[in-house]
Amino acid sequence: DQGKTLLYSIIHDISKRKQNENKLKESEEFFSQMLEQSIVSTQLLDPDGTCVRVNPKFCGLFGVESQNMVGYKIFEDEAIKESDAYEPLLDVFNNKNSRRWRNSFDISLASESSGVKTTKPERVYLENLSYPILDQEGNLQKVLIQHNDITEQKQSEEQIKASLKEKETLIDEIHHRVKNNIAIIASLLKMQSNSIEDPQIKEVLKESQNRVYAMSAVHETLHGSDNLSQIDLKTYLSKVTTSIFQTYSINPDKVKLNISVEEIPISIDQANPIGLVINELISNSLKYAFPDERKGEITVSMKKLNKELELTIMDDGIGMPDELDWKNAKSLGLKLVRALVENQLDGSIDMESNNGTKFTIKFNIET
Repeated sequence: DQGKTLLYSIIHDISKRKQNENKLKESEEFFSQMLEQSIVSTQLLDPDGTCVRVNPKFCGLFGVESQNMVGYKIFEDEAIKESDAYEPLLDVFNNKNSRRWRNSFDISLASESSGVKTTKPERVYLENLSYPILDQEGNLQKVLIQHNDITEQKQSEEQIKASLKEKETLIDEIHHRVKNNIAIIASLLKMQSNSIEDPQIKEVLKESQNRVYAMSAVHETLHGSDNLSQIDLKTYLSKVTTSIFQTYSINPDKVKLNISVEEIPISIDQANPIGLVINELISNSLKYAFPDERKGEITVSMKKLNKELELTIMDDGIGMPDELDWKNAKSLGLKLVRALVENQLDGSIDMESNNGTKFTIKFNIET
């Protein structure tokens, strides 16, 4: 103005912007240091799957150079497309979901298809975690993927599975052989019984045959079980009771068998004495409870009472003789029952003889 030069200045306060820039720079430096020092293999990808950065742990795991990975396009890698990592990766990028998945990865094959050279031509097993990074509007900015090498763990798991399978096969074979050997013994007893005329001796051999089969039924049930340490009590007792009725050639129209047993897993140590006890008591009922073509029923029931099992074997036959002291009976069968209940099952046994005979046995479940 009038030969004078005027200078107009507009000043903006950019302190907050500068502070934000400094904070962003600090955040980026912190992220960079964290990425570099992380003990987990990590890669950072753009929204189109282009690799932006990898950390030293990634380079060590896959045997690659960091600079060679920058620009690598994950969805153009044929090895990735054919691997079981492809679907999870698509889900992360398309649906912006965090994912965890496991897959095996042939490093040398991936190197050939992607052109990124590697020094580790081997197959690894990976556990992967992916995190989509979104802006405030929910747009995908980056995807962070971490890889944990679980190759040794996977190999150990495979060895354990193979060893377990081998042991299961061995145990299964042992049970199978034991079952067959016991079946041979039962068959020999039956053949011996058929060759003898004395009815008393034939009866003794028949009882022995039933006892042998009661033990054989444990191994037969185990042979078809998924659990070699426990057997299903319902299945086992069904085999035992059915065998007894077949041995004595009982007409089902004369004596009916009722079984009410809960599905309770039980140890082998308890299954054997339980089977023998039921064998003896049902055999007694079949021999003595229904004389002169008398019809009736035998009921076997077992239920769980807290930590205790209650086994009941009862019939509606003629009952026990009044003069019989069953706890001090001379017969082998009742002696065997008491010994099995009290010594092997560590339980108690009671008898009622009213409109038939009822034995109630209680013992703790073995854990």
